[in-house]
Amino acid sequence: MARSGQSGSGSGIRHTAPQGRRGYKQHAVSRFAHWIADCVTTAANNHNGGGVVLLTAPRFLAELRGHLTKSALQRVVRELPRDLVGLSVPALQQRVAEALRS
Repeated sequence: MARSGQSGSGSGIRHTAPQGRRGYKQHAVSRFAHWIADCVTTAANNHNGGGVVLLTAPRFLAELRGHLTKSALQRVVRELPRDLVGLSVPALQQRVAEALRS
């Protein structure tokens, strides 16, 4: 049996090129989206609150939608595609409050 990154059998093992950085990053993003989707699904199944507001960067929002179950998607009452990375805590609080008011 060939190990990851190898192909073939016996003494003639060939090494294949490892997956690029973008692949690892995309895998991490997908795993994080799956984890968030599980949290939203759990809340939806427990009927906690009236609904869910998704506030995240536009590209991640698309990834997250792909991981949400039908029941979780039905609990989404609003989507706010905003990129808030790098803001200080006070600035983040202000921008979130503004986004929810709009």
